[in-house]
This record gives sequence, C-alpha cells and structure tokens, in this order.
Amino acid sequence: MRTVSRSAVPALTTEQRRAVDRAMVEDLHIELVQMMENAGRGLAELAITRFSPSSVTVLSGPGGNGGGGLVAARQLANRGCGCRSCSPNRAASPQCPPTRPTSWPGWTSPSPAGLPPPI
Repeated sequence: MRTVSRSAVPALTTEQRRAVDRAMVEDLHIELVQMMENAGRGLAELAITRFSPSSVTVLSGPGGNGGGGLVAARQLANRGCGCRSCSPNRAASPQCPPTRPTSWPGWTSPSPAGLPPPI
C-alpha cells in the first residue's frame, strides 16, 4: 500500500466540497446515500486493516459525515466487532437515511439520557 503525505492531498473548502457533492449527484448520478455507504465501508476497512478492533465507539454528528460514521459502525458490527454509538440529534439531518442501529448484531446504543447535550 502506498502512503501519501497529508501535505500532498489538496484540502477543499466547504464550498468546493459542496460543488464536488453536487457534481457527483447531478452529473454522475451518485446519490448522497451511496457516497455515505462508500465512505463508511472504506473507513471500516481501514479500521480493520490498521487496528483489528474487537470493539469501537462511534461518535457521529448529524450531517453526512455522521452518516458515514454510522455506516462504518454497521460494517464493523457485521464483521463481528462490538459497536457503540453516540449520535446526538440524528433526526436533525435530512441527508442521513433513517437507521435502526439497535437491530444490528453486536450494536448497542446509549439511552438519550446518557448522551451529552448538543453543543
């Protein structure tokens, strides 16, 4: 596997990232849900390759990256890794598909009372 230095990877501004997402959806017909699935699967594979975790805790925000984090947790749980999620305000994002993490094998989720308040 070839390693690329962080400085060699160009950084995108928020507006540039939105333009990339817009082009993916409008020009290439790749939906945001599929992009989250791809990102989450890649993250899970990286975690397995680098760390071989037996359990993980995923902290996810309400946006698309939070959706990718939940996908990674689902992928890890499907591969036998114990997963726990803290996802305050999940319902606040229209970009994230509805999920039922408690139905995934190996998945536990804290009660809303156990979550920290939103910042």
